Amino acid sequence: MKRLLTCLEDKRVLTVSLVGLVAVTILAVVSAWQIQTKPESGYEAAGTTEDGSSEMEVAVNQDPAALYPSASDEIPNAEEVGNQILVNEETQEVPVTETVQEPADSVAVQVDPAAAVNLNYDGTGKLAWPVDSRNILMDYSMDSTVYYATLNQYKVSRGILIQSEPGNAVFAPANSLVTEVGTNEEIGNYVVLKLSDTYSATLGNLQGITVTPNQYILQGTVLGTLAQPTKYYVVEGPNLYFEVQCNAQPVDPLGCLE
Repeated sequence: MKRLLTCLEDKRVLTVSLVGLVAVTILAVVSAWQIQTKPESGYEAAGTTEDGSSEMEVAVNQDPAALYPSASDEIPNAEEVGNQILVNEETQEVPVTETVQEPADSVAVQVDPAAAVNLNYDGTGKLAWPVDSRNILMDYSMDSTVYYATLNQYKVSRGILIQSEPGNAVFAPANSLVTEVGTNEEIGNYVVLKLSDTYSATLGNLQGITVTPNQYILQGTVLGTLAQPTKYYVVEGPNLYFEVQCNAQPVDPLGCLE
C-alpha cells in the first residue's frame, strides 16, 4: 500500500511538470508572435492585405513619396534625399548689384576760367569804386599840369589819388584778368588788370597783394589793402593810385567810375 501511494505521487508530480512545460512553451510562442507583428514607428497594425501582409508592413515599406504624394510640391524649396524630405530655407538667389567703375585713365573735363569771367568793359558802363571812399586828393590831368605838394612841382597826372586809410581793403573795379603785379618808387606795389581787349586799370600804393598774374577775378575781389604813401605823396597823405587806360592811352578814371 505504501508503494502504491508513492507511485501515484510520483506520477502527479510528473504531470504537473509536463503541464508547466507546455504552458511555458505556449507563452514563448505567443510572445514571439507579438514581437514579430508589433507595428514599427508607433503605428498600429490595421489588418492584412490580399497577399497576407499587414497594411502597416505595406505602409512602412512604401516610398515616402507615396505616403506624401504632394510633399515636394507643397513645401517650397523641398527636395528628397533618400527617404527624407529636406527643406532648403535659403535657396533663392540674391540679386547681385554690379558696380560700374570708371576707367582709371579717364580725363577730367577742363573748364576755361575765362568762360566764367566776362571781360567786357567797353567804357559805356561804370566801374565800381575800388575803395570805400570818394574823396579825390588829386585829379586826372593830361592836357595841363597839376601841383604835386610833396614834390613842390607841376606835372601831368595820368591817374587820380583816392583818399583812404592804410589797411583798408582794395577791390577789383570789374571782372578782370590780372596781367601784372609789380612795384616802383612812385606808386609802390601795384596791380595791372585787363578789363577787356580795350581797357585796363592800374591800382597802386598797395600792400598784402592777394592776386597773381594770369588769374581771372570777379568784380569786388579783394586785391590787397592800402599801404602808407610813398615818398612821392607824403604831403598828400595815404591814397590809392588809380589809373585807367583805353588802347594803352590814359583816360579820366572819374568818367569811368559810378
